[in-house]
Amino acid sequence: MILPGIPPVVVEPILHRRVLLGVTGSIAAYKTAWLVRDLVKAGAEVQVV
Repeated sequence: MILPGIPPVVVEPILHRRVLLGVTGSIAAYKTAWLVRDLVKAGAEVQVV
């Protein structure tokens, strides 16, 4: 959603970036699968610890 008077955020692509994702709790573990999936789709290399 774009609000009047607020410039849109420019997000740099994460293509070919390496991401280390630390998971510490049950809710984090539950949500991690979706986050990893989206990061990989965007071109990142993801490692979960």
